[in-house]
Amino acid sequence: EILTALQKEISTDEDSPVPVLLCGDFNSNLETGVFEYLSKGFVSADHPDWTRNASGDIKLDLAHNLHFGSATPDDTVPYTNFVHEFEGVLDHIFFDRRKFSKSSVVPMPSREVVTEHVALPSICAPSDHLALVVDLDWKS
Repeated sequence: EILTALQKEISTDEDSPVPVLLCGDFNSNLETGVFEYLSKGFVSADHPDWTRNASGDIKLDLAHNLHFGSATPDDTVPYTNFVHEFEGVLDHIFFDRRKFSKSSVVPMPSREVVTEHVALPSICAPSDHLALVVDLDWKS
C-alpha cells in the first residue's frame, strides 16, 4: 500500500521534485522477493518466495516504477543482523536513483568485534541489528 500511494503522489518524470528514501528493517535478505521487488522494480510470479507462503497458491507478477537503488546490493555490507544462528543483511536503504547516487557505505564492525560476546545484542551493540549508514550525493 505504501508503494502504491508513493506512485500516485510522485511523478515518474525525471523532473519530479520529490526524492524518495525508503529505509528500515525489512526482515528480507538480498535473495528475497521483497528485496528484488524494491531494488529492481519487479518480482515475477515464479520467484521462490511465492511458494513459501502458507497456502502456496499466491503467485503474482508485481511491479513498480519508483526507480529505487539499494545501498546494500554488494559485499560492502556483509550483515546488519548477527544472532546465534543467523547472519545477514535484513536492513536496507532504498533511494531514488534519479535524484541520488551512493558515494560510500560506513563499514560494519568486524566479525571479531561482533562475535566477541557471542552475537548481538551485546555489550558493544545494544540491538540485534547494526546501523546501516550510507552517504548519498544529490544528482544535479
